Amino acid sequence: MRFLTLLLRSGALLGAALTLTGCVTRGYKMADKNTPPLVALNLSSVPAAALVPEDTHPGAAAALTAAAAPAEAVVHTVIVYQGPGSWKREAYWDEYVLTVTNRGDLPLVLTQATLLAHNGESTRPGDDPWKLERIGKTWWQGNGGQQAKTFLLLGGGTVAGFGTVAAGVISGGFFAPLTGGAAAAVGVGTAAVVALPLVAIGSVGMNLHHKSQVEAEFRRRRLVLPHTLAPGESAHGSLFFRATPSPRRLAVHTDVAGEARDVTVSLAPLAGLHLRLPVVPAAQP
Repeated sequence: MRFLTLLLRSGALLGAALTLTGCVTRGYKMADKNTPPLVALNLSSVPAAALVPEDTHPGAAAALTAAAAPAEAVVHTVIVYQGPGSWKREAYWDEYVLTVTNRGDLPLVLTQATLLAHNGESTRPGDDPWKLERIGKTWWQGNGGQQAKTFLLLGGGTVAGFGTVAAGVISGGFFAPLTGGAAAAVGVGTAAVVALPLVAIGSVGMNLHHKSQVEAEFRRRRLVLPHTLAPGESAHGSLFFRATPSPRRLAVHTDVAGEARDVTVSLAPLAGLHLRLPVVPAAQP
């Protein structure tokens, strides 16, 4: 009877533990259901027609238009840390959701993309969520500390340090045995001691599950480069950059018949992104 009671208590403890959100590592958690919806930006690249002089003959104008800007890019929205449209609870990256359309008569290859910040620094999109997150978090912690009067916390949320409980569990080993006396010293009953290895197994399984969810969603959303577009074809997806304050423009690099061309989207409406104070333009000489 005593063994049965112990087993029932262990099962109850295990069931309760596996329902707690604390079983999932913070970096693997998906966003809350009450996250605000996306905010539409719909920023377009410079229209090709605007690059052609008004007095150009219609036939020549068509050729110049295709040559000047063979593609059109539209940045529909930007998803930031804990901002509107977030799908991962803590993501140290900026997600640019865009569509690129081939407006020319020849196949076009989207070769790469570059995000330019207000300080002239440029970054390329990442293809690995965990590497991108490490780079983004390290960069933000380093630069945010140096620019404490300028840089805001990421997005609309706050950055909190990870707890020390997980570190303690890892250092002790998930399956490190505890004696009854040791458990009593920290206020843990015998039933809890029996259930600890089972809870650990469940936690590991839940973490692997949620980690794979993040990876699958990242792959589903990401616009993979290089990408070839037939005439008239469009590509829709996301480019993931580390958190970048005050971005100036997004350039999509393309190749048409061996000739490199850029399609550029001005990000002027995002000049205050991740900034506490607006950037003051330098005085013109």
